[in-house]
Amino acid sequence: MVSSCIDAILHDLEFLEKNLTKKQNDQLGMLKLELIFVRAFLLCSRKCCKDGCLKSHENKHVEDAVQKMQQRLEKGFSSNDSKKVVFDFRETINSFKEEIKELYFTSVDCILHCSSPATDELMEIIDSLLENLEDVRWSKPYDQPFYMVKAYNNVLPEFIESLEEKLTMFRNFICFVTWKGVGQEQLEELLTHFKVMAVNAALATYLCWFDRMDKIFLIFVQL
Repeated sequence: MVSSCIDAILHDLEFLEKNLTKKQNDQLGMLKLELIFVRAFLLCSRKCCKDGCLKSHENKHVEDAVQKMQQRLEKGFSSNDSKKVVFDFRETINSFKEEIKELYFTSVDCILHCSSPATDELMEIIDSLLENLEDVRWSKPYDQPFYMVKAYNNVLPEFIESLEEKLTMFRNFICFVTWKGVGQEQLEELLTHFKVMAVNAALATYLCWFDRMDKIFLIFVQL
């Protein structure tokens, strides 16, 4: 599973810190967060492919790129190459960020025409998104001008709090109706709506980081 490849990459990247300057470690931190966003996308797309919303080959470019990153780390490299590894990996992710965005939009359109998701699958997506939001909370776009970082810091807490409230509400409701023994067939329409909202939340956090000030206010209002 490609998401396990990302977990392995994140683990291996921990060993690069001692070879990097503070500024380079900031870049490493951003790379880790971007990999977490890619992992969330792959989780959502895997569920959508399973439901027939996306064709399995549509995210193959992203999966292949992730596997190549892991292979590069497995081969090993000198400490002097640590900076280049971080730079190259961020460039790779940047090369398909628009592709991921478009696939997110496609997923949202297709979910409405697919069968409702299983509750455990929806819970997995929600749990992953809540974890992502916690990572975003403590991350800063160091590669942006100071005024953009300041603006980002001003809007981010409210943005995260709003998404967390909605996702937690979805999660608690699913837990409650499951505990009450309500059958999935009785919740089909509602679960489909929740899945659309969950994928929209994943897209919102993705745009929050990769598009930053261009889209963050629009997505925040829409959600």
